Amino acid sequence: MGKKYILKIVIVLLCGLMSLTSCDDDNVPSLVTTTVSVEQILGGWKISDTKAYVDINWKYQVQVSSLGLKGKMDDAFADKAKDGSIFFKDKMAYFLRDGFVRDSSSYHLEDYIIYYDNADLIGFFAPYMYVKFEDSRLVLYLRRKETMNLLEEDGSLSGWMGTIRDVVDDAQCEIRMDKEYLPIYDEL
Repeated sequence: MGKKYILKIVIVLLCGLMSLTSCDDDNVPSLVTTTVSVEQILGGWKISDTKAYVDINWKYQVQVSSLGLKGKMDDAFADKAKDGSIFFKDKMAYFLRDGFVRDSSSYHLEDYIIYYDNADLIGFFAPYMYVKFEDSRLVLYLRRKETMNLLEEDGSLSGWMGTIRDVVDDAQCEIRMDKEYLPIYDEL
């Protein structure tokens, strides 16, 4: 073996190692088990943004990064909640977009989980969501299992689901909301 051949192998190995170490996991937040009361969620909440956290199995990070999988998951989630609001009344939730009611559901809250009778209230499959508050913002979120179910039910990434289930070690998709008032809330 010549020196050039060995040098090429070393360069390829270094590039591979550098690409592996440059792929950060999103450090999926842990489940927040602080009890949330119905009184805390009552009223109107404008969806300000969404955030998807994904921890990819280290063996697949290079391949997944090149395919843009995290971005595809982020987009699938953000599209459904975009420009929406949720109005919570006692035992009833309404999803609004552009000031008009798009759907509604009865709900009940147990500790830190909200259960919807209408699993497609927000425009995607979520029969229940975890609830937490961060800096006076209401955050509804799904963990790995619920995110996989949402993506499976949605079908927009159906060609990717086998890969997604294999490579995603952990995930969390969040809808972050700020308190708001719309005149239509008085009518509901």
